Amino acid sequence: MDSYLRDVCQELGKKFKNHTAVNAYMAFKDKKEWFSNSLDDQETLIVQIDGRKHWKVFGASRLHPLMEDIEGNSTPPATQPLFDSVLEPGDVLYIPRGFWHVVTPVNEPSLHLTFSVEPANGYNWLQSIIDQCLQHSIVRQNIPIFSDAEKINVFQDEIKKYLSRNFIC
Repeated sequence: MDSYLRDVCQELGKKFKNHTAVNAYMAFKDKKEWFSNSLDDQETLIVQIDGRKHWKVFGASRLHPLMEDIEGNSTPPATQPLFDSVLEPGDVLYIPRGFWHVVTPVNEPSLHLTFSVEPANGYNWLQSIIDQCLQHSIVRQNIPIFSDAEKINVFQDEIKKYLSRNFIC
């Protein structure tokens, strides 16, 4: 089955043009909440394979969160769930990045797969520009903070020229 899941991840990655991973979550006759009030920094597709699980999905408390936002964010929105239902085998649920969710097994063995699609975003794009900039000596040069205003202005102008020539349309 792992080669099948690898192929599915690769196809999802091609379709969404992003890295995709899969995790399996199994429960055994438990009615306790899992991952109570959690959220993720990736797009998530849930595929219920066997048994049933009760899902509640709430809105986002911050739009387009990054990993740094997830780690310190522990306050879900105080609203009614947008989705409140039991997934049966074969059901698929999409949870957008940053949406809070709670999952509870329904007192029977259960298995679901979570496909995570890590979206590229503006932060990633800017980080790639920074990485490319490090190849140019002007970017690695010390800022002339102990110089007069004219030298600082010249330095800033050189950085601006470099950026406009290479990255800004």
